[in-house]
Amino acid sequence: MSLNREEILYSQTQSSGSHSSVSFDSRYIRTYKDGELLLELPHLWSRDNCPCDDCRVVATQEKFFILSSVPSDICPSAVKLHDDLLVIDWPDGHQSRFNLNDILSLSEPRMQIFFQITLAGMTF
Repeated sequence: MSLNREEILYSQTQSSGSHSSVSFDSRYIRTYKDGELLLELPHLWSRDNCPCDDCRVVATQEKFFILSSVPSDICPSAVKLHDDLLVIDWPDGHQSRFNLNDILSLSEPRMQIFFQITLAGMTF
């Protein structure tokens, strides 16, 4: 079935925290801040990038999870937002948890992050 308009399957509003609401449809999870779209995450990306210990080798953070084992049209069974923590429940019982600030930091240029660390007096 093709969707001509966004079909919201779930929506939740938070009264506290910097991210105020979350919704998802058949293709994307969307987070909003003050009514404005903040993030649009494809379901397959969200499942593939799950940071949990079942999906990653703890010592190296390499992927342990094999994406080809997931249907390309995967859709969450539930999505919740607790302050800056996005919790995604998948139909197979798996749960992914993302810190939204970590996802947002992926859009920052790497040199900008380097200078922020340097200016903060941190060494690596």
